[in-house]
Amino acid sequence: MKSTILATILLLLSPFAFAGPRYVGNGGDTYSLQFLVYAEKLNKYLQYSNIEGLNVNLLRDAISSTKVESTNQQLVLNGIPKDAINYPAEKRIIFNSDRWIGFTEDEKLSLVLHEYLGLIGLEDAKYTYSKLILKDMTTVQRIRNGSDSMWQICQDDTLVVNLYEHRAEVESTPTGAIQHRATNITLIYGGWVLIGELRDASTGNVTLRHTNGSYSGTVSINSNRRLTLVGTLKLAGYEEQLNMTMLCAEKYGR
Repeated sequence: MKSTILATILLLLSPFAFAGPRYVGNGGDTYSLQFLVYAEKLNKYLQYSNIEGLNVNLLRDAISSTKVESTNQQLVLNGIPKDAINYPAEKRIIFNSDRWIGFTEDEKLSLVLHEYLGLIGLEDAKYTYSKLILKDMTTVQRIRNGSDSMWQICQDDTLVVNLYEHRAEVESTPTGAIQHRATNITLIYGGWVLIGELRDASTGNVTLRHTNGSYSGTVSINSNRRLTLVGTLKLAGYEEQLNMTMLCAEKYGR
């Protein structure tokens, strides 16, 4: 299946009901996939942000139309070593995977934001603007999701699953209010990003979708941070039965 995926033209992605980040590279480039996950988290937040001087629509458009790739070669701009370089005219970001590995979660999110701000021409010297946006982002997350949400990333050699479990709507019933919960599920394989949701459970049947791609089957998240997928993966006419378990790592808990 891997050879089929690698030979397929990568699609314009659309997580959370809007066009999402674009991925460039081969199926084994997990660093670009990780970058994409952070960009997705940023794009979701931007739906609710209200930062003075920030053109949210322009930034979200940059995220949806920019190609992302990693390299283990040193990046230099004007004679200065860089962690990443953005090319506005080409709508492209390239970042150093060796540097990326050593970053904390906050540093990775900050780098992703910094590069997209550069693409839209917003001056972000010493990450000043990035820090302001990330501070607001944390506030928005706490207000919307409460103090008990959880973000996890699960992966094996070729597949990444992003899990974001949080409070959903409150339902009024004759016996009192019921606080529902939801887990947003994003399955990333090569250039495909499939989106779906699991409600009020850690195990259940789900359908994850994107143009020319889908996953239908069960998702099970256990207390040992292991995710099991049993179902059918369909990508551009190719079909495969999945029965796999992968280890998850918690990234942010609120």
